[in-house]
Amino acid sequence: MIVALSEEQKRAAAVGLLVIPALLLVWLGLQLLLAHSAHHDRMAHLLAERAHDRALIKKAPIWNTQRETLRTLSARTPLFFETAQPATATARMQNDVVGAIASDHVTLLRNEVELEADNTRQRTELRMLLSFNADIATVTRVLFHLRQARPLLFVQAFELHALPKPTAAAPLPGPNILQAELTLVGVVQVP
Repeated sequence: MIVALSEEQKRAAAVGLLVIPALLLVWLGLQLLLAHSAHHDRMAHLLAERAHDRALIKKAPIWNTQRETLRTLSARTPLFFETAQPATATARMQNDVVGAIASDHVTLLRNEVELEADNTRQRTELRMLLSFNADIATVTRVLFHLRQARPLLFVQAFELHALPKPTAAAPLPGPNILQAELTLVGVVQVP
């Protein structure tokens, strides 16, 4: 059985046969454009990574120098107090802290060291209570010097208090003087 198509049906079939390949070509063109765009984005990302890696490689000698400097500092001075005698560690801690603070011309109001054994952690801690009066810039310098101390000292507590208002007869202690109270902790490592 042969079906005869009218002229309108023939034209519609011809247009359909032309539109389907055209749509297919448009779809393929879009896919190529999307793939090209994704490739372009990936290349831009890889070029940025390469530039970043080259910058890191250029800085590697500087980092190696800094790492070696830190290693030599660590090798020269231990990170913990190493002694079998607690009195020796206590005296060393007091000398180190007083030396660090003396460089900032600060007079200590309180300087007490306690020895605390922690059997659960198998270590002994030295706990030093400090109190001194200084302005905020001096307190910052003191903290900086304590941070650089070897063996390591950890600030467990830190408080700043405003000094009470002086009476009319008493002179002012200085501009913006605060009372700083610190609790420092050092770890004693028994050899």
